[in-house]
Amino acid sequence: MRQQIYSLQAARGLAALTIMAVHANTFAPVAPWLEWGRYSVQLFFFLSGYIIFHIHDGRPIDLRQFAVSRAIRIYPPYLPIGLFSAIAYVCIGRHFDWLASLTLMPGQTALIPAWTLQREVFFYAFVGFLFYKKVALRGLYAWAAIIIAVALTRYPLNSLYSVPLGIENLFFVLGATVRRTGWVPTFRCPGPLLALGDASYAIYLVHLPLMGGLWRVGFSFLPMMIISVLAGLLYHRGVERPLIALTKRLFFRKSATRRSWLRPIPPEHQALEHRSAI
Repeated sequence: MRQQIYSLQAARGLAALTIMAVHANTFAPVAPWLEWGRYSVQLFFFLSGYIIFHIHDGRPIDLRQFAVSRAIRIYPPYLPIGLFSAIAYVCIGRHFDWLASLTLMPGQTALIPAWTLQREVFFYAFVGFLFYKKVALRGLYAWAAIIIAVALTRYPLNSLYSVPLGIENLFFVLGATVRRTGWVPTFRCPGPLLALGDASYAIYLVHLPLMGGLWRVGFSFLPMMIISVLAGLLYHRGVERPLIALTKRLFFRKSATRRSWLRPIPPEHQALEHRSAI
C-alpha cells in the first residue's frame, strides 16, 4: 500500500512540475513544445477520480464526514492565495467575481488556476452523493454521457455550465474507471519527486501569481521555476499544513458532541486522503 501511495504522489509531483513549466514558458519562452504540458491538468483530474475511488469505493460513506474532510483539504490552503489574488485584481482594476473567488463556486476567479478547483469541488460534491446512494460508477457514466452529448452539440458553455459540463471532467470518470478495474501503479520514486507530490497543491496555488511578479522584474525561465518550487514547498510546510491542522482542531472541538457521524478513515488510507486534492 505504501509504495502505491508513493507512486500516485510522484505522479502529482510530475504534473505540478509540468504545469509550472508551461506557465514559466508563457512568461519567458524557451521552447514551444512545453505548451503541450498544459494537458497535465487532466492528469490531476484523473488522479482525483482514481484516489477518491481508491479510498471510498465499496465502503459506507457519511456525507457530512466526506464533505468536511474535502472542504478542510481544499479551502484553508486556498483562501489566503485566493484573497490575495482578489485584492491584487482590485488594485489593478481587473474584473472578477468575488463570490467565485472566495467560495470556488462557478464564476470568474481572481486566481486563474482556480478554474480547476471549481471542478474539483463540484466533482467531490457529486461523487460523494453518488457514493451515498451506492451508484457511484453508474452515476459517473451518466454524467460522462451528458458531457459528451453537450460537447457533440458544440453548444458554447459559459462559466456557470462549464464547471459541471466541461469536457475535461471526463478525466475524473476515467480515473474512477481505471481504479475500479483494480489496477494500482507501483514503481520506485525519487525522493525529490515525492516531496513535490506532497506539496503539489501548495505549488499549484502559489506558482502563477509568484511567476507573474518575478517576470515583471526580469526573471527568466529557470529562476522562476526554482523560486516557485521553493515557495510552494515553504507554503506547504509553513501555511498549508498548519492551517489544515488548525481547522481540524477547531472543527472537531466544536463537533465534540456530534462525533458519532465522524467515522475515522482507516489508517491505511489517511495518507492518501490527505493528498487527494489538487
